[in-house]
Amino acid sequence: MDMENIRQVLEDAAQIFLSAANTITNERRREAEKVFLQFRRSQFSLDLYRYLIEHSSSSYVVYQTLTALREGIVKEWSSLDDALKEQVVQYLLSYVYTHYSTLSAHVREQALQILVVINKRRKAQRAQMAKNGFTVSLALINLLQSTNNQEFEFGLTLLNAFINEYSFSNANEAGLTIEQRHSVKRDFEENELKTVFELLLNKLQSNLSSISSSNHQLFSSILTTIEKILLWNFSSSFPNTRRTMESSSNVETIDWRPPISWKQLVFDQQLVEFFFHIYATLKSMNETKILLQRRCQILREQLICIGLFGRHIIDYALPLLIRLLIDRTRKLYNMMNNNSSNINTNILDRINDDLHWLLLICGHVLTEEYDSDEQKTIPEAVMNFSNEQVKYCDLNKCVQIAQHILQQSQVDLSDEIMHGVSPVTQCLVAVLKLSETERHLCNKGQFEYISVQVAVSLTWFIRRLAANYLGFDEQSYKDVSQTLSVLLGKGSEMLEFLTNYFLSKVVTNLQMWASESDVIKETADLFVTLSIKKDSSSIIIKNDLFWTLANNVITNQMPIQLINEEYKRLLIKGITCSCLNNSSDEYRLHFDRSIFQILNQRLHSIVESIHTLLEQIKLNNNNKIHCTNALQTFYSENVLSQISTLINSYCGLIEGGSRCSSEQITYLFEHSQQTLQYILDLFDFYHNYCDQVQIILELFSLYAEHVLIFTKCNYGKKTKEINADEDFNAHIYTLLNCLNHLLAKDFIDFSNDNSANTEVNVGDVVLYGLIICLPLIQSDNLLKIPSISSCYYKLVSSLCEQHSECIFRLLNPDQYSIFLSTIKLGLDNYDNEICKMCLETIQNLTLYTMKQQKLNQTNEKTKYLEHFLDYLLQEIVITTTTLSDLFDTLAGTIYTLICAYPNQFYHILGQMKQYDENLSIIIDKLANDIGQKPDYNRKAKISFTVKFESFVTNLRRIMKK
Repeated sequence: MDMENIRQVLEDAAQIFLSAANTITNERRREAEKVFLQFRRSQFSLDLYRYLIEHSSSSYVVYQTLTALREGIVKEWSSLDDALKEQVVQYLLSYVYTHYSTLSAHVREQALQILVVINKRRKAQRAQMAKNGFTVSLALINLLQSTNNQEFEFGLTLLNAFINEYSFSNANEAGLTIEQRHSVKRDFEENELKTVFELLLNKLQSNLSSISSSNHQLFSSILTTIEKILLWNFSSSFPNTRRTMESSSNVETIDWRPPISWKQLVFDQQLVEFFFHIYATLKSMNETKILLQRRCQILREQLICIGLFGRHIIDYALPLLIRLLIDRTRKLYNMMNNNSSNINTNILDRINDDLHWLLLICGHVLTEEYDSDEQKTIPEAVMNFSNEQVKYCDLNKCVQIAQHILQQSQVDLSDEIMHGVSPVTQCLVAVLKLSETERHLCNKGQFEYISVQVAVSLTWFIRRLAANYLGFDEQSYKDVSQTLSVLLGKGSEMLEFLTNYFLSKVVTNLQMWASESDVIKETADLFVTLSIKKDSSSIIIKNDLFWTLANNVITNQMPIQLINEEYKRLLIKGITCSCLNNSSDEYRLHFDRSIFQILNQRLHSIVESIHTLLEQIKLNNNNKIHCTNALQTFYSENVLSQISTLINSYCGLIEGGSRCSSEQITYLFEHSQQTLQYILDLFDFYHNYCDQVQIILELFSLYAEHVLIFTKCNYGKKTKEINADEDFNAHIYTLLNCLNHLLAKDFIDFSNDNSANTEVNVGDVVLYGLIICLPLIQSDNLLKIPSISSCYYKLVSSLCEQHSECIFRLLNPDQYSIFLSTIKLGLDNYDNEICKMCLETIQNLTLYTMKQQKLNQTNEKTKYLEHFLDYLLQEIVITTTTLSDLFDTLAGTIYTLICAYPNQFYHILGQMKQYDENLSIIIDKLANDIGQKPDYNRKAKISFTVKFESFVTNLRRIMKK
């Protein structure tokens, strides 16, 4: 097959793969994927790759070609001659520089990565090569020395590729030994990294006085790159024993230790002063930023007013907006198909600016502003107008025209085509036409024709349309337009078609606009909107495109790697919503297998690797140095980024799960227990890294909100199993254990902060957590599980010892009654350890009651405890065995109760005399020894313990007769 035929086959496959989901079958999409897999596995051919890169109009084909080139170079490195490698370098440098502004970000990144891979392998295998032989390194230095901003920006992008490749990532290190990897990284740090650091500082110094809003982005990029260098994890020097020993003894701390060649630069006092000068200069620009934010707020309010006014005269405003939107789209389409090489940029800018504002105005006319939690509805004025237009419309044509436009995007939206179509439908069709035009421009790599602003506003409009119109509930309206009902209502023919198209719009944006954060933000919001709505989520989950997207997000494949963590998190939130909103077990199992388990396996792998290396280091064996160096890789920028991505993914899972039904919330909650334990291990390991600590704490904050939802959904819930196993109730144990740790932190605090902060009472926090558990424990059911019972009684014993007042202050009577019933249960059914904790709990609560009695502040709750006095004394009479292990604790608890409730004590003694007259002598003796008003103190308690032991001994003797 010749090269032209191969290009045609690949472009056809790309067109199928990137087409809207509703226009092709799943089988054709899978066949298209196979075409690219076979192409990447084919024999290495630079001529073919160059032909495809230069002649293909599809950026996706170019990206796949560059991927095949990179994989081929890595795989066949030893068999390729030096001239061919240099030819690849020269070609790619020229290609990327020439097409820098028009290349999509993921294509540019892939091309630059190939350059760095070649440079790295040359250094690894031919260290004796002269420095001028490393073409890519020289190109990097020359670009960063250039006074041309475009060349300098290209140099920054190339430098980022170097930084990514020389971090501790194994992505492109196949065939390299550990020594080679260390050697090339060390060489990069001593040469290129130091040089570019100096060049970046010089660039900042020479241009700092001329900084403005126009070049602010360039300065921001420079500072970001400098920050990466200042956070660089430098290689250790193997001969340096002292360094290795320090790494072994404190593997959690990374010191910024550049090679000796950096010494003069690093110890220059002016370096730190220079960074303070940069800070002072940039801080003054915040005022300008605040003014711009205020301007955006004013424009937003003006658009809302324009939209409100447009709905008042909607019969005039909407047709006018549609005509203008169609006209500007037609002009853009004609410019795209113009064969002239010269583009009139002024006309193109005006067209894009008009499209941007027309989309914003149309969106505000057709939809209203709502808070995030409010139900989105179609404005009454739009519904009434559409209802009035039904008599002038052809319903069949309204349904068919949208499909017709998407299948034949070259069709012109003339008056004849649009005749008989309702105005709202015309607006939808005009937007679909513009969306298809944008997609064709992106597929051809003609990004210069479409502005980022238009891409953002177009996605924004589609999101608003999906939120307010797609699958709208007809019960919420007094009069429903037949046109809107047939076109967009629940169960309508067009609902599935448009939902799948909007999903394909999400995928296309992620592929084509990955480097534009504003576009990706709106795209992620669109995806979440489709996922939250039950009707649309049940449609997109059946689409193979959805699962392809889910797989790309979870595995963080290109171009998802280029997306901000915040937006990846939104995508995972949407994926979780869609999977768990569906009642079918099939999709939940698919979610568990394709998403949840993959994340858990990745997390488990990282934690287990860390644990293994730490254990090996503790053993102090021959592999200690190797393990220490291996452990250092977990502090590299690449791994830290992976950790942040992983934790953000779990945040997205929790956020998505909280929007689902109680059954799905329970499912997600119960499958997260082991995950939380692993994340706690990561928290311990990365406790010195602010970014990782912050995102982990944010996850636990989200999880705490999830606990409240879970408690609400599971209040009074009972299992049908006779014996609930510990795994099923592991979440209760986890929460109780967490509360125990929190209470211990308050009791034993080694921090240096001696300031008394009484604003937050740890006892209150712990008791609120206990209140969550009380309904779930269900009296004696869960307390039969040994791990839960032990953890629970340990918690209440410590809580009552340190914060007894919280029990009386925060528990309502019902909760207090449940709490005391669990204490009685512990005395009746458990071993001496738990019985002792229950007795100590009663004693501490009684001591607090005595304090309240002295202040005359008793209430109904304080009287509950007197029942324990009767209970414990009756147990002494009935029980025939002596509890020697618990006797001191038992006697102390009884004496505390006697001091608090003396009248109740003498009443009980009177009843005991009636039980057996032979007891009168020893009872009277005990009463006389105690007195009418016993005083609680340590000496009196010890004396009572001795006398009470004698009383019990005599009691046992009499009872045996």
